[in-house]
Amino acid sequence: MPIDVKETSNANETKLELMGTIDEKALLPEYLQAPILRIDLGRVTNINSIGVRNFLLWGAKHSDVKSIRLENCPAIFVKNFSNISDFLKPNMTVMSFFVPYYSEITQETIEVHLVKGRDFNFSGMLNLPPVKDSKGNTMEMDVADSYFSFVKK
Repeated sequence: MPIDVKETSNANETKLELMGTIDEKALLPEYLQAPILRIDLGRVTNINSIGVRNFLLWGAKHSDVKSIRLENCPAIFVKNFSNISDFLKPNMTVMSFFVPYYSEITQETIEVHLVKGRDFNFSGMLNLPPVKDSKGNTMEMDVADSYFSFVKK
């Protein structure tokens, strides 16, 4: 599925909801004059290596935008900005992201939504809620420690 973009705007900001796969076919929209860009990534299903490159180039091209706020970042995005040092540009702020949890007992997976100010900040504060599977067993995060490296920057 190619990338689809839903746009809503008001005088102060433009919100883009990206849906689908960010790859070599994905055309990311340009908003060079927007004061604030809110990018909702919650419905991005995949990003491949060319998509990563395209997102990096898109971010560099939008360096004059005052604030780019990334919302509902799926694990596939978090892994990239945790492992690629220049993925998050100085004007980008992660407002919320998902953490996958897994239960070995029930084989269940759950993604927990973390929100800036409530569950994390960029001073290194990370407040991970306890997560239980359907049988009441404590679930474990299904990510490496480096997953949260962007929070400590």
